[in-house]
Parts: sequence; C-alpha cells; structure tokens
Amino acid sequence: AGYRGALTAETSFTGTADAGRLTAKATGSRLAIGQTEADRLLAGETQLSADLDLADGQIRIKSAQISNPQLRADAKGTVAGNQRQIDLTAEIVNLATVLPPFPGRLAIIGKAVDNGQGYALDLGLRGPGGIDTTVKGRVAPGFGNADLAITGGAEAGLANVFISPTTISGRLRYDLRLKGPLALTSLSGPITLGGLRIAAP
Repeated sequence: AGYRGALTAETSFTGTADAGRLTAKATGSRLAIGQTEADRLLAGETQLSADLDLADGQIRIKSAQISNPQLRADAKGTVAGNQRQIDLTAEIVNLATVLPPFPGRLAIIGKAVDNGQGYALDLGLRGPGGIDTTVKGRVAPGFGNADLAITGGAEAGLANVFISPTTISGRLRYDLRLKGPLALTSLSGPITLGGLRIAAP
C-alpha cells in the first residue's frame, strides 16, 4: 500500500470505561496514504489532539483538532440534558492544493446534535469554484443509514481533475436527497447544468 510517514503520539487515561477521560496528542511527518490529492493535504507536519470523556461506555468529544499547512479542523462538544452537540469548523487553506484551477479557501461550518436517537446534521460548505452547499438532516446511530438534504451549486469544472483528459465547464445546481445507506445508490433528486461545455481529446 502507499502508506508512509512518521507518527508519534502521547496518550493519557484516567478513570474507568463508565466514567473516564482520555487525552491524546500526536505529530505526523510526511504522512501519505497513496492517494494523490489526499497526500497533498497531508504534506508537511500534521498536529492532532483530542480530549474525550467516557460515560456509560460511550465516547463524548470535548475537543479535537487537526492542523497542518494545508488544512485545519476543530470540533468542540457540549452537553445539555440528554443532548450532545458538536460544533465543527474546518478549512482547506487553498483548494488549489487539490484542484489547481480553483485557488482560495474552502470552509466547512456546522454542527451535529446527538439526542441518543441519532445525529441531526446542519453543515455548510463555501469556497472557490462557486461552491455553496448545505447538508441538513439525520444520521442513524452507528452511521448505518441517513436521511439528508443536500442542496446548492458549484462549477462543473471542479470535476475535471477526476475525468482528465476530458474537461467540462458550466454551472451545476443540485437539490438532492440521500435516504438509506451512506452510498451513492441512496441519492435521488434533480441536477441541472447551465452553459455546459464538454471537451474531449
């Protein structure tokens, strides 16, 4: 496989599986998984940290972070009654790292609320290439299935890196629903293309 790089970690655990706390810090250097775009995002030194609570055998995120020169992500958890909420902020500093024609910051902001019956998601993605997408709905415990609305738009040219040497251009709009297992076969809904152009060698 294409896995490579160095990773060092420190962990600490106190308490029991029913009432405990786990903290971890790790540093990765020159990490890679053998996938070109992902390896570009992992280049350099990556810092990871997590502060987790264990309650009744369940893991609860207090905070978790990952950062390197290309990306940053931060999750913070809060508990109110029987609900747990995770607030998420993440960004790719420059989308051109993986999609060269589209420089600029890609941001993901939102939250996931767990009431014991699953997760309610409310996420937004904004960035270059006209990326403007919202994801709202529910995910079942264990992530076995979901009911999500995925709406928004983007430039069709974002796909060119995956279909080279064929290229496409135009504006893409979508109003999709994912109902069932987390798989492409569970997607339905309209996708519209404006000003579509396709060039093939």
